[in-house]
Amino acid sequence: MSNCIWIDNGMCVSAFGKAVFCCMIHDQGMSVADDLSTYNERMMAERSKPKTAGWLDACGSCKKKEDSGATSRRMRYIDKVEKWGQARIKKGKIQFLDISFGNTCNQMCSMCSSAFSSKWLKRDKKMLDTGITFRDNSKSQHGSLHVPEAWHLNQDKLDEILSMVDEDTIQCDIKGGEPLYDKMFEYFCKGLIERSPRIRISVSTNLTKLSDERLEFIKTMPEAQFGLSIDGIGKTYEFVRGWHDWNIIDRNTRRLAQAIDGVRQKISINFTLMRYNMDQLPAVYDYLEDVAKESGHRLNLYLGQIATSPRSMSPAAADPKMVLVALEGIDYVRNKKSKHVSHALLDSLENYCYSILDNRPQIPQNLIDNAHKIMVEERGFEL
Repeated sequence: MSNCIWIDNGMCVSAFGKAVFCCMIHDQGMSVADDLSTYNERMMAERSKPKTAGWLDACGSCKKKEDSGATSRRMRYIDKVEKWGQARIKKGKIQFLDISFGNTCNQMCSMCSSAFSSKWLKRDKKMLDTGITFRDNSKSQHGSLHVPEAWHLNQDKLDEILSMVDEDTIQCDIKGGEPLYDKMFEYFCKGLIERSPRIRISVSTNLTKLSDERLEFIKTMPEAQFGLSIDGIGKTYEFVRGWHDWNIIDRNTRRLAQAIDGVRQKISINFTLMRYNMDQLPAVYDYLEDVAKESGHRLNLYLGQIATSPRSMSPAAADPKMVLVALEGIDYVRNKKSKHVSHALLDSLENYCYSILDNRPQIPQNLIDNAHKIMVEERGFEL
């Protein structure tokens, strides 16, 4: 394994309340209660830990993806650094930020937990108290994904992060919870732009909240990428994401697409393949093309996300017939020969689907059934 840009030059503040190398690491690093401006110095020892076959122990998630034929976060950033130019990378300096404002969110996505969404708090606590499984077979593993309360970064913590930003800072990914649900979104973005005018800001959002005032601010951002979490259309979206009205998402997507300039500000639809949306790729692709045509701006379809955890929500938990349907959907998108889609990621998604057909992971049926029962109870309808 070659070096990872996030190990050497990155900092992630995760929704777990930890400052770690990147968002693929959950249970290591320093607490957000500590002075975040000291992160780079404090993580030197973590960077120098012994590696196994070239991998730090903390990097098991990317290793697992690469071993399965999927594209890891590490691999994606190798390509990005080649595009930006190695000369921009400064040894020993934090230049890439991945900031979760907290776990405060207004959706209860089926592949999520209270670690990332406060909407899961009540249900997670109930499951822990009763021992009902959802994310895995053991209570300890389930418990590790449970955050006992809603939290978010206050202004002092955001200022500690901003103290590390200067003209060499290349990128900041902003996540949640739901960042557009947070009152500090504009404050933090303005601080980033003031210190690094060329910074690329990437925002992962469910776009359930988009006020006219927020839209006007977005139009002033010098370089911004908005990744919209859309995993299906209509009722499939509502079931997967736990949002009561797809029409609100559709309306806000079209408002955002028409407001941006398509050059400095761009949009992608981030599709996560999982148990409940194996048949949705063609519909999501067609929706993207419709919004792009209406707005006059190119929208990209990002296919780099697979819900491998919790196992009960993964594509491997679906009927094998649905995996074949997903493969048909991949062919549908590929045959469009669109520049809106990374064909490398499309190939990676296809490789993953074939891998679970050829070597189907063993997921206990009671885990799959319990998860579905809970989702139907929460949604109030069957998909």
